[in-house]
Amino acid sequence: MHLSKIANGAESQILQHDSRSMSHHSNTNIDTSKSHLNYNLTEPDGRTSLQRFKDRLSECSYRKQKNNVRMESIIITAPKNIRPADMEQFFRTAHKELQELTGGKENEVGAWVHMDEHFGHLHYTFVPAVEVNGTLKLSAKTLMNRDKLKILHPTMQAAIDKAFGHHEYIVVADDPRDRQQSSDTIAVYKAKQEKINQLNSAVKLANEQQEDAFTSIMLTFEQQAKVNKDIKTAKEKLNALNDRAEKTDIWLQTLNNSIIQKGVELEEIEGKIERLEQYLKDNQYMSECIDLRHYIEENIDPEWLDGVWNDLYGEPENVQQYSDWEDELGL
Repeated sequence: MHLSKIANGAESQILQHDSRSMSHHSNTNIDTSKSHLNYNLTEPDGRTSLQRFKDRLSECSYRKQKNNVRMESIIITAPKNIRPADMEQFFRTAHKELQELTGGKENEVGAWVHMDEHFGHLHYTFVPAVEVNGTLKLSAKTLMNRDKLKILHPTMQAAIDKAFGHHEYIVVADDPRDRQQSSDTIAVYKAKQEKINQLNSAVKLANEQQEDAFTSIMLTFEQQAKVNKDIKTAKEKLNALNDRAEKTDIWLQTLNNSIIQKGVELEEIEGKIERLEQYLKDNQYMSECIDLRHYIEENIDPEWLDGVWNDLYGEPENVQQYSDWEDELGL
């Protein structure tokens, strides 16, 4: 049994390979004359595997990055000693168990059984979607974490043993050298498991140190990402301030032009006021002159008055008339 992460962008090609929908195959082990024996254990719903992949992916919340793991695949090869009559039950049992281990049938993309190669095997593909705090997220690291990987093989073996009532059908180990060996009896399998346990104990400390180093690197990346985010936010704020400054400059220029225009209008009004004041003075002067003339005409001989007037003042001054002021001042 082998778990692999599908490279971002390679999902379509992998699904075409699994469904044998490609016109040419790079795998020379495929016997196309037997491809009709292949079958898909995924419950049919009218959608292709690629459509199921895209639909499930659209339901997930995730950052679109090139290194995203959007699909994973688990390959289970049937034991060499399995009876042909038990082959389909073996794969159906494995399929059901894989659904539970990988987040349910909602995550399932395809479950193709290939019978057109040297040994029958199941390609189970799924979207690593997991619900976190009520939100469906794309996270292979969370769904298929180290604890899950540790129980993956034992859990599958237990399900196969329960389905058949014996421990003769050994689920193929992850090490390719351990696959399809006719000598893999129960005793040999246990001996290999014991050796694996010893090796695991020997490298446990190194793995922990490697994990600590990886965690430190990830923290550094996270810190750098935070710094980059802060820089981006600062640039956005600076750009916004620059935009506001430009708009303020335009507004101030407009205000200044308006003030200048109002100043010109104010000067014109002041000029009109000065002329109006002069008009009022002239009008007062005219009124006083008229009153005085009426008094003199009523009480003094006109001919004598004309002579005195001419002797004192000469010819009378022309005073601007009211109608002339109306035209000039726009009254």
